[in-house]
Amino acid sequence: MIPKADLSAIAAQSSSLDIEAPSKFDLPVDHDDRAQTINPFGLQPTAPKTRCKTRCSPLRRLLSCSRPHMRAFHVNWISFFLSFWLWFAFTSLLGSIQKTMGLTDSQVWISTCLNMASPALSRLFVGPLLEWTGPRLAQVVILMATAVPVLLGGLADNFAELCVVRFFIGITGASFVCCQVWATLMFSDNVLGAAQATVAGWGNMGASFSMLVMWEFNDRLVGSGVPEDRSWRYTLILPGAVALVWGGLLAFIADDAPRPDARVRVRDASAVGRVSLAINLSFIADDAPRPDARTLVRDASAVGRVVIRKAATKGGNDPNSWYLALQYAASFGIELHLYNSLTGYFNERFGVTPGRAILVTSLFGFFNVFARPLGGVLSDKLGARMGPKGRLQGHAAMLLLEGALLAAFAAVGSLAAALVLLSLLSIAVQAAEGLCFGVVPLVQPLASATVSGVVAAGGSLGAAALAAASACGARTETVYGFAAGYVVLAAAVPALLINIRGHTTFGRPPRGLQAALDVPGAW
Repeated sequence: MIPKADLSAIAAQSSSLDIEAPSKFDLPVDHDDRAQTINPFGLQPTAPKTRCKTRCSPLRRLLSCSRPHMRAFHVNWISFFLSFWLWFAFTSLLGSIQKTMGLTDSQVWISTCLNMASPALSRLFVGPLLEWTGPRLAQVVILMATAVPVLLGGLADNFAELCVVRFFIGITGASFVCCQVWATLMFSDNVLGAAQATVAGWGNMGASFSMLVMWEFNDRLVGSGVPEDRSWRYTLILPGAVALVWGGLLAFIADDAPRPDARVRVRDASAVGRVSLAINLSFIADDAPRPDARTLVRDASAVGRVVIRKAATKGGNDPNSWYLALQYAASFGIELHLYNSLTGYFNERFGVTPGRAILVTSLFGFFNVFARPLGGVLSDKLGARMGPKGRLQGHAAMLLLEGALLAAFAAVGSLAAALVLLSLLSIAVQAAEGLCFGVVPLVQPLASATVSGVVAAGGSLGAAALAAASACGARTETVYGFAAGYVVLAAAVPALLINIRGHTTFGRPPRGLQAALDVPGAW
């Protein structure tokens, strides 16, 4: 650890560095040039009146593609949308694939389990790396790398090959961590929950889009005379080709952060290494107050290795990361399993045709257009009013509501009632996801990518566990009932243990140094 005396000397030396003056932006920004408004639905707290070039309506701001903030916002959710298209490219085609390969239901669920489990591993590893590479480059690599197994998926001819292909396709789920970190770099704390939830929710709709488009495209090929054992292979070319093209464009059309090279641009490369190492080590270890500007440099490989190691240790060792991962398994894990099981559930229990059952499943996902952003906005409002305690209480309450709705959905015997409950369940599940990631940036601010990776991995592991239960022959109603019980436990037990900067779900006030670090209005 660098002594504080040396840190003071380095800070004094760094004052002579030539730092670029702040530029003007279309949106109000904070001292780090992160946007203080996004205005999805006009619900979040009003941003302070700070510098911005234009004053325009909330809808115009939301739909704006001006660089850097709103351009990154739209490029971010579109990239995540395409990742979900890749991830669920096989889902609506599994009926045709099962016939072609002669698979049992258990084998189909095993391949699905692998498809859900692989993002857990990739999300854990991508978090620390993002502290160094930045989200845009990582998103490009993930999209283009996972487009390849989708394109090659049409060559699979047996169960083993299907499992291998779907495992590698699942790696695209790691793009969620890029999505959340990118939003963190572009938007200020007062709207961060809304920004993260909106890009994630709109991106999640890629699963619904994937199931609809892949089913329709395959159905039209079969209707035009293409044999069913070949039509699904041709259909897989569509998402793979789109992802490759978009990945190539993504490298050039958006920015990682509001200013080049993240926050600060300096001329002296050696000074960059010394200042960055000092600032990052002191901030991660909580030995110095938060600096006015943090640097992200690529010149000194030693700095990068230290930052990655320290961030991974700090974020991965925080118990709050793992408590939130358990809770995220009870929201996003449930959503993923519903995508994989609803089509068969409605077909078997209510006699709905496969095409209409896929439509119902897609409608479940399309609630993401407002439900997950609503959770993020609610988290911001509760945070502004009650601090971290409000965010934690809102998240726990939404999980309890989700558990009750899931239990009722599993027990109902009427198609009409099932559709109503499914709609309400969709809103609760996705709002709980938005509320969960409203808490994540508060756990370890400098290691937010690592914490995001740990929490996101919990969602994938939850879905993999439920898929494994189905692969063992458990009835869908039984799995739903078990999941409902877990949701209640996930809301109750970790909620009692989470402690964010001295704040707990039931309001223990901050003490000592943590109280001094709390900044009013930053929640």
